[in-house]
Amino acid sequence: MAESLLKIISDTDCIIYKDTIEVGEIKLNKILEIPLRLGTYFIEVVNKNDEANRLSFDYSVETPEIDDLLRVSLKNLKINSSNNVVKPLQIDIEGNLKRYIKEKDNHYSILDTDTNFEIPLKYDEVLPFSDGLARVRIGRLYGYIDMNGKVVIPIKYNDVRPFSDGLALVRIGDLYGYIDKNGKEVIPLQFSSAESFHNGLAIAVDGGEGLIDKTGNFITSNKYYSISGGYDGYYSVQLMNKRYGDSAGCGYIDRTGKEVIKPVWGYRCIEFITSDLLRVSKNNLLGVINIQDEIIIPIVYESVSLMLSYEHILVKQNGKSGLMDIQGTPLTPCKYDAIERFDYNENMAHVVLNNKHGFINEKGEEVIKAVYDLACNFNNGVAVVKEEAKYGLIDKTGNNILPLEYDSVDNGCSEDVVKIAQNGKWGCATRKGEIILPIEYDEINFPIKGVIWMRKEDDWSSIKIKS
Repeated sequence: MAESLLKIISDTDCIIYKDTIEVGEIKLNKILEIPLRLGTYFIEVVNKNDEANRLSFDYSVETPEIDDLLRVSLKNLKINSSNNVVKPLQIDIEGNLKRYIKEKDNHYSILDTDTNFEIPLKYDEVLPFSDGLARVRIGRLYGYIDMNGKVVIPIKYNDVRPFSDGLALVRIGDLYGYIDKNGKEVIPLQFSSAESFHNGLAIAVDGGEGLIDKTGNFITSNKYYSISGGYDGYYSVQLMNKRYGDSAGCGYIDRTGKEVIKPVWGYRCIEFITSDLLRVSKNNLLGVINIQDEIIIPIVYESVSLMLSYEHILVKQNGKSGLMDIQGTPLTPCKYDAIERFDYNENMAHVVLNNKHGFINEKGEEVIKAVYDLACNFNNGVAVVKEEAKYGLIDKTGNNILPLEYDSVDNGCSEDVVKIAQNGKWGCATRKGEIILPIEYDEINFPIKGVIWMRKEDDWSSIKIKS
């Protein structure tokens, strides 16, 4: 799903929190961009030098790919001790707003922080601004006000949505339609359900679901059980099962309404895994097709997943895992208990076969046989392995760098060394297998880059690590 951007600029150095989690810091008059998906978020803007000087507000994203700039003035804003909430309004893209919604006793007003002029608003609810207009509610009816608090679209609708593509979705009774910013009903209220416009198209329901343009005309037949989207200009569709009134099969249409992946009876799930490959489900099995509707991987697998490099596809059949390339060519048979993700810096993937551990390369070749009781992922060209309760270190050819004789080997150090342990004591070796500290220390740490700190009983000492 496409993300929206909330951009925040402030007249002080601030720290920004989203749902109580810090997401970034704003320097004076610099912009912080926060990507958001559909939903409502609790945003806090806190003065870095005075934590008591802060704003908090709910920010709602109701349509995808909205790009908003919010100017926050903490210098001009006072929050009194009664802790009345002052909520910045979501502003239009021009970003000239210096006004805030002030809530008190369940009613709202607009406060201009430049002039301290307050416009009283006697509404039960004031929702965030979008394209210079805010939705307001009195009782159960909605309308729109402008930045000065003037009602510009009558409060007569049972439901209203933010403006998107210059139009807003509205409802009276059970029927939906679209109005422009002057309140004119550009598309009459005639649909039993509908969604907001996005890039000139909207999903609407009139018997079945279809795509309409900004004149209200269907560019597709309204034969679909459901439409969702769109991914790179494509929309997922499901056919209507007229006999049972539910979904009969899935496919994809483009922005012209052409069925690029024809809905097929039995297809229950089709989703993009790359820009031109889609995972498809039929009879509870999975495969892969391309956007030309050609089968790339037969629909015979229990699971199909794209690996992080977008170069490999992991499949599972009869409970066993195998590997394919992005063209659908098998690289390994489905014989492994597990294939972990590739570390593409190391060009190796950890595999498990008959409860033994080994490694394959990006061609699917088993370069290190699955003979170990345990193996860790490669790091800096070496991997920790275990056999019969003892640990060692191997390189990418499977050669032993450190013999399997240690109680522990720690290859997670940031320095070019590994920690080794025997009988409760610690030492260090290089990743080439050279012992640089004997195994006689109670504790070893790396608090400073290039330096090893060692403790023997109560005495600490240190050495520098040579390149």
